Amino acid sequence: MEILRPTHIDFLGKRYIFFALSGIILAISLWALGNGINKGIDFAGGTEIQVKFAEAPALDILRGQLNDLGLGDVSLQSIGAVEEHELVIRVGSQQQTGVAAAQERDGTDAQPVPSPPATDEPQEQSAGQTETPAAAVAPNPAPVVSPAEPAAKEGEQTRVYHAVLEVLRTFSGADTSGAGIDLNMANSHEISLLLAAGPGGESQAGSLATAIAAYRRDHAGLFLSFSDLDQVEGMTPQVRTYLEANTLLGPFTVRRVEFVGPQIGGELAWKAQLGMGLALAGMLLYITIRFRNLGFALGGIVALIHDGIIAAGMYDLWGGQFDLILVAAILTLLGYSINDTIVIFDRVRENMRLMRGSDTLSIFNTSINQTLSRTLLTSMTTLLVVVSLFLFGGETIHGFAFLLMFGIVVGTYSTIFIASPVVILYGQWRESRKVSTRQPVPVAAAIGEKKSRNKRRSAGRR
Repeated sequence: MEILRPTHIDFLGKRYIFFALSGIILAISLWALGNGINKGIDFAGGTEIQVKFAEAPALDILRGQLNDLGLGDVSLQSIGAVEEHELVIRVGSQQQTGVAAAQERDGTDAQPVPSPPATDEPQEQSAGQTETPAAAVAPNPAPVVSPAEPAAKEGEQTRVYHAVLEVLRTFSGADTSGAGIDLNMANSHEISLLLAAGPGGESQAGSLATAIAAYRRDHAGLFLSFSDLDQVEGMTPQVRTYLEANTLLGPFTVRRVEFVGPQIGGELAWKAQLGMGLALAGMLLYITIRFRNLGFALGGIVALIHDGIIAAGMYDLWGGQFDLILVAAILTLLGYSINDTIVIFDRVRENMRLMRGSDTLSIFNTSINQTLSRTLLTSMTTLLVVVSLFLFGGETIHGFAFLLMFGIVVGTYSTIFIASPVVILYGQWRESRKVSTRQPVPVAAAIGEKKSRNKRRSAGRR
């Protein structure tokens, strides 16, 4: 399908103008990245707490109360559908921001706090991270610290978690004065201990506690009323009455707690850089082998570096957070951009056989014009999908969609105005090198050699 009639645009005749434009944008991007980037907890380290509220929270008020804690960099992000009232609270690493304010409130130095009681529910863990599912979070849990981090990190994580939890209780008006446990925050072990003293006794306490925690996890994440307990498998009217009298339903629940220490964050950042470097090296090798010409490979790689720096710089100016999701977005962008570039290079290789005797600029211009319709069609359809993700995909993938949205435009531009001109410049450099290595023979020496040859010929005739 062609969306344009055949064109004859002299793209490469304007290459130096676009080189200057790219240089200006690259300088702005490098300046933005050099002034410091907004690292997520994946790279900077910190604590991430996912919370679900029974009613929509006032984010501005909650953000102000969390900032008053003096824990350093605190950010809030709504996730999921609006009616789910769920958000993620991120607190930067205390090793970098300090915990003086928290210690003043506590009046004590940080001490390791025992981990919450063991639960029957699965826990997911990844290197350098600790994740506590909603059902495993106790009213005052101390999230488990990964063995890869120093033991002191346990005190840091526990301090941060309890400080945030106290703000959440104050903000939501949770009643913590009663003797009953919060059924929306208790783990299955605590529920089991409570049920063991109730009508069913110890024989049914374990299985029923697991069923209660599982139902809470799978249905909205928290109980909105005690009538929800009637849907739990094995629930009896006597047990429900007992729970209603001895528990309370808090206005929020903690769904997940993750902690990444600065050491692990640094390792993740290094691995992300290594991954992108290996990807570029692999593409360089592939294009060199495919086209049997280093110039094509250099053109593609220079265009990719150009795209990556500009996209990351504009993302930083936009105020985005750099995390592993952004790394995935950059790698996706690099793959998209190099695919478009190779399509043009393939056409150039074909035209080099079909247009023998034509100069290089004409071959590249013809190839770009022949593939222009395909390039624009691919870019516009891909951009349409990414814009939809940005507008309707929610806060969670806003950064991913923004970088791709901007990167597709830059990638299409670099395919035409950066990759191909670099190949031409490399070819011109190679030709100039060949000419310079040829040692010119002095005129006098050449004349003398000619006379000698003539004398030898004359002697031979005699």
